[in-house]
Parts: sequence; C-alpha cells; structure tokens
Amino acid sequence: MGPYVISLPISTSSEHLEALAEVSNFGRTDMGYPGQGPWTYCILPEESLDDKITGMSGAKSHPFGVDTVSLQPCLSYASRSQDRYITEEWDLPNGKWIFNVVLDGHLNHYTVDCIVQQLPKVVKDALYDSARESLSMRPEYISEMLRSAIRQVDDCLTSRVLNLLPENMSGEDCVNNKDSTSELPDADLLLIAESLGGATLVLSLTDSRGNLWIANLGGKSLNAAGS
Repeated sequence: MGPYVISLPISTSSEHLEALAEVSNFGRTDMGYPGQGPWTYCILPEESLDDKITGMSGAKSHPFGVDTVSLQPCLSYASRSQDRYITEEWDLPNGKWIFNVVLDGHLNHYTVDCIVQQLPKVVKDALYDSARESLSMRPEYISEMLRSAIRQVDDCLTSRVLNLLPENMSGEDCVNNKDSTSELPDADLLLIAESLGGATLVLSLTDSRGNLWIANLGGKSLNAAGS
C-alpha cells in the first residue's frame, strides 16, 4: 500500500487575518528568567481585570467569620498548583474552634493532598479527647499539641514507607534497586509518592473565647504560641 496523503486547502487572505486576530491578545514572557520559556500569556484590557480576577479568585465567606480567596493562574489539571488551604469550624464539647491552614506543596501533589486529609483530623481528635477528659487547655498545652500533631503527620509519611521495606534493606538500597518497587501494588506506590514531596504551612487555631494559636513550618522554622 502506498503512503497516505492528506490534502489541506490553502487559506484565504481573510482566514489569515482571522487567525492573526485570534492571537493578537497574547504575549510571551520569560518570567524574569533569561533563557527560559518563553511562556505565552493572555493580555487583558485594564477595564476587565477586576472582573477577571474576581472570577478566578474563588472568594468565599464562611458562616463562622472566615473569608478565603485563592488565585491559581494555571487552571488545567496538568498544570494545577500544589497550594492548598483548609478552613473548618469544629463544634467540640468545650465550645467551637476554628482551624485554618495554608499549605505550599512542592515536588508533587500527593504529599500536600495527604496532609490535607490527615492534619485537620489529628488536631481535631486531640482537642476532642482533651475536652472529653477535661484536661487542661492552658495555652502552652495547645501549643505543644500543635507541635505534636505536625510531627505525627510528618512521621506517618516516613514510617509508612519504611514499613514497606524488606528486613535489612535500607532506604538507599531501595532507591538503588530498580526491582524493589516494580511489583508493588498501586496503594503502596501511592504511599511512596506521598513521602517524596513536601509542604510548608501556616496554621491558625482559635477557640470560642477568641484565643489564637499560630504555627508556622517552613524551611527550619516551627513556632507555636498562645495568646
């Protein structure tokens, strides 16, 4: 059989003009990194910027007095941001608590998504158990509880992977042995992926009396304080 031939009609002058018009509002940039990119962006008229930003912001007012906004420039699934935020109100035996956290994920989405699932539950369960057992809620106790909750989630990410390793095999041996993960089930591969990324966080916790605790984890800094 001979080669397949596809014939394309020659565009008319008007079609050329229409094509140029469709891309006339696009520009290219190196984002301030010479030699990289360039990346294509859409040039918006100034009068439409407010409406565009408002539509993309996902602004929301929550009934417990928290307003949230998230500006994510890349809306496609493949290019989605690794940033996450959580805002929740918890009705506990000792009153209502408001939990907020902003997470800046890096390297992959799996780690930050795992933290989103685990961290609020760990903090809420610790508060609930303390309230139910009438334990002291002194500011220093809540501060230490937040530190412990963050450590617990971080340790869980590591320990679940270490538990997958055969006896006497180190993490370095596993990385160097290409066959060590080739036959793992998808659930175990997910645990490994969750341990390979990372995230920084800024967290706030407020009790029913208005006391505020802040935790910040980024780089080498971790602080928790009560007011």
